[in-house]
Amino acid sequence: MLKKKAAQKIQEQVKVICELIGNPADFSVLPVGNEALFSLVYLSSLANDYSLERGIALLKDLGDSLVTTTQEQRNFQYYEDLEAAAKTLLEGNMLAVSADAVFSIEAQGWLRRLPTEPVTERLIRGPREGFTETLEDNIGMVRRWIRDPDLKVEALRVGRRTQTRVVIMYLSDLTQPGLVEEIQHRIKAIDIDGVLEAGYLEQLITDRRATIFPLIQATERSDRVAAALLEGRVAILIDKSPACLIVPATVNELYQTPEDYYFNYWLGSFLRLIRLLGNNLAVALPGLYIALAVYHPELLPTNLAMAIAASRSRVPIPLIAEVFILLLAVEFFREAGLRLPGSVAHTLGVVAGIVLGMTAVQAGFVSSATLVVAAITAIASFTGPNYSV
Repeated sequence: MLKKKAAQKIQEQVKVICELIGNPADFSVLPVGNEALFSLVYLSSLANDYSLERGIALLKDLGDSLVTTTQEQRNFQYYEDLEAAAKTLLEGNMLAVSADAVFSIEAQGWLRRLPTEPVTERLIRGPREGFTETLEDNIGMVRRWIRDPDLKVEALRVGRRTQTRVVIMYLSDLTQPGLVEEIQHRIKAIDIDGVLEAGYLEQLITDRRATIFPLIQATERSDRVAAALLEGRVAILIDKSPACLIVPATVNELYQTPEDYYFNYWLGSFLRLIRLLGNNLAVALPGLYIALAVYHPELLPTNLAMAIAASRSRVPIPLIAEVFILLLAVEFFREAGLRLPGSVAHTLGVVAGIVLGMTAVQAGFVSSATLVVAAITAIASFTGPNYSV
C-alpha cells in the first residue's frame, strides 16, 4: 500500500514538472530500480547515453535511502521547489524524483566542438587553441594558462527567456575593484529577452552604442585572454559563444596579436608597424589619390600625372564617383566571398578580381590607376587582426 502511494506521488510530481516546462516532446521519464523507487526525468535532446547510464548507476547505489552523506551530496543538488527543479532540466541536467525528495544530477550530454585554431585569428607562431561554444571548456582553457588562486570566476545570468550564463574572470590582485563593479552593474542592468552571442553583450554594455569604432576587444584565442588578465583587464565569457570580450580596450590593443610577443623585439615591432601602415593606407589612400589627381596634380611627378590622366581619358564619371563605386564593389565581393562555400568563393574571387576588373578597364568604365588604388586599399584593410576595425 505504501509503495503504491509512493508511486502515485512520484507520477504527480513528474506530471507537474512536465507542465512547468511546457510539456515538451523530448520530455522523457525512466523508472529506476526493480521497485521503481525513483523516476529519472530528463530531456532526451540534452542528455546522451553516457550521462543516462551514470544517472541510473548513482540512483541504484542509493537503494531506498535518501542522500545524506557528504560524499553523496557532492553528486546531487536537492530542490524543495518543483519550479526551480524543472528549470534545471532546461540546462541539460536530469532530475531524480522520489516520493520524499527531488534532486538533480549533472548530465549535460549535448554535442561539443573540439578546440581548434580560430579562422579569423591565425598565427604563424603560437598555440593552435581557440574557444568553443561550451562555457566550462572555455573557463578550463584559461585556467590552464593561469594557475593562480587570485583568478576569480563570477557567474551571472542574462536574458529573461534564454537565461544565458555569463562569466566574469579577473585577477583580484591586479584588476581595479571599481572596474569589476562597473562591469557587474552594467550586465545586471540588462533587461532583454535573450542573449544569443557575445555581440549582444558587447553592444549593451559599451559606453557609446552609436560609434562606428569597436570599444571592446573580442577574441577567440585563450592565450590572448590570459595575456589580458595578466595586464589587469577583465574577460567576459558567454555560454554558447566562442568569442570572449576583454575590457577595457584601447586602439593599441586592437592592432596587437599574441604573435608580437612570441617573436623578438625587432620582428614583433616590425609586424605591428606593418599593420599600422596597412590601416593608414586603407583609410587614407583613396582620399589622397583623389586630392592629388584632381586638385593638386602639380605635386605628382610629371610622368605619373600624365599616366593617370591618360588612363582616365575614356572614363565618363568623376574620379570621386569612380573610387566610390570600385570600393563598394570590393565590399560586395568580400561579403559574397564570406557567405559562399569555399570552392565557389575562390572562383568568385578570380572572376571578380581578374576578369571583371580587366573587362571594366578595357571597356572604359574605370581607369587602371583607380583600379590599382582600390586593390591596394582592399589588401591593406586585411592586415589588421581585428575584423571590426
